[in-house]
Amino acid sequence: MLDLKPMAGKGRPDTGPTLDSSAILAAKARWCPTHRRQDALAEARSGGTFRMSDTPLYLKTITEMAGLIRSKEVSPVEITSQVLQRIDDLNGRYKAYTTVMAEHAMEAAGRAEREITAGSYRGPLHGVPIAVKDLYFTRGVRTMGGSKALVDHVPEYDSTVVQRLDAAGAVLLGKLNLT
Repeated sequence: MLDLKPMAGKGRPDTGPTLDSSAILAAKARWCPTHRRQDALAEARSGGTFRMSDTPLYLKTITEMAGLIRSKEVSPVEITSQVLQRIDDLNGRYKAYTTVMAEHAMEAAGRAEREITAGSYRGPLHGVPIAVKDLYFTRGVRTMGGSKALVDHVPEYDSTVVQRLDAAGAVLLGKLNLT
């Protein structure tokens, strides 16, 4: 539990007491994958045993995923299936996705894998799973834009963002809730 008590005698007279920043960082490290990952990287730099391969695929950055896909160390299908499993495991609790497009995503990942294997690599987003906010029109997929008035709205065209992601070969996982 994060201790938010001020540090005794450590405040500036004009602003009052300060919080112990090490306690805040320790609390973040417990719940935030990025901070756990940064701690692991710092450990590795100081001679620890953490390896980047220890990071689950669904926690890798887009840059890391792109490198793995381009070098054919990991397939877009493998990454997409792991990310979809993670969405399935957590979306009931967090409600991050309004629409999960699992079938579409697996088809797009398979297509990307075939293209990359054939030597037709489109660039750094090719085969990388990604999601868009539910504001962006996606042809044939419900787009509510956070409004109950649009609960049944299914656009007949893709927004420019979705068109460009598709042209880059990105794998669209679904639509994200607006926050």
